[in-house]
Amino acid sequence: MNGECHVFATALHRELGFSYLILVDESELYGDFIPAINHVYAVDGEGNAYDATGRHDVEEVIEG
Repeated sequence: MNGECHVFATALHRELGFSYLILVDESELYGDFIPAINHVYAVDGEGNAYDATGRHDVEEVIEG
């Protein structure tokens, strides 16, 4: 499982109205800042984040 998390999150967004939680890498490598999307979750209204590996607590995902 690699590289299509946004597709899964978009399917849950379209079918169930879930929101997106996008994890961004904001590190500066060699002095250049280029933000990169690392992962995308679909989030329900109860604080659960979903990806292909299953259900996760939003707070735990954000804290890393």
